[in-house]
Amino acid sequence: MKNQRRWLREWIEFNTMMGVDHFILYDNGSEDFPLDILQPYINKGLVTFVPWPPKSIPPPPEFKTRLEEWQYTWFRDSLETCLEEHWPVHQHAPCQVAAFADAVKRSKDGVSRWLGIFDIDEYVFPLPSSQFRRVADLLRSRHEHDDHVRIYGASFGSGGHIHHAAMRKEGDPLQALMTESYIYRAPLDRSFYGLKYKLNRRRGRPSTIQLGRIIYSERTRTTWRHPIQRWRWLGIQIICRPRHVRP
Repeated sequence: MKNQRRWLREWIEFNTMMGVDHFILYDNGSEDFPLDILQPYINKGLVTFVPWPPKSIPPPPEFKTRLEEWQYTWFRDSLETCLEEHWPVHQHAPCQVAAFADAVKRSKDGVSRWLGIFDIDEYVFPLPSSQFRRVADLLRSRHEHDDHVRIYGASFGSGGHIHHAAMRKEGDPLQALMTESYIYRAPLDRSFYGLKYKLNRRRGRPSTIQLGRIIYSERTRTTWRHPIQRWRWLGIQIICRPRHVRP
């Protein structure tokens, strides 16, 4: 995230209602003092705040498995590209991929059963037809044996805010809510399957896992020197089991 202070509290509270029990927030040099909002959540143990990217590449740990070595190589190569600071196409992409890899490392080995990777302007919730009100309950009830869930979202527009984002109304003690200020979306035929989610019910590792908006293939088992070369804008997010992620 970067300079997203105005939306932070709403996003955290919304996702807490959805059943999220911990947040790892990667901050890319925000200048709007996000810790003013985040410190109470940090004090409660709900948020881990990570300035990103780091100034240097952490040394490799002692690898217990080949998978751990692959994951570190994936992380190192992405972070090297991020720190070079002259990536000509999309400088933030390798930095985000390195953050994804770091989140996987922090969440595996029994730390978390599920890991979701989302931006501050992305909200994930069950459809009313699912008869669930919380994402955590849906995962627990219907996806106990799934290794990942792919979520296809809808594209929302400016909501009539032409010159600036939604702002606090005069006399209102609270910042304008994103979920109330941006309520107009593109037709579902312009989104990937509308708001429906698609599952891979294989109980082992998926042959292809979509992490954020990057595609990694288990079948080829390759680590890409420049992940941005395989970057595709898919409009897809994922909730996955951290232990199943490989480059």
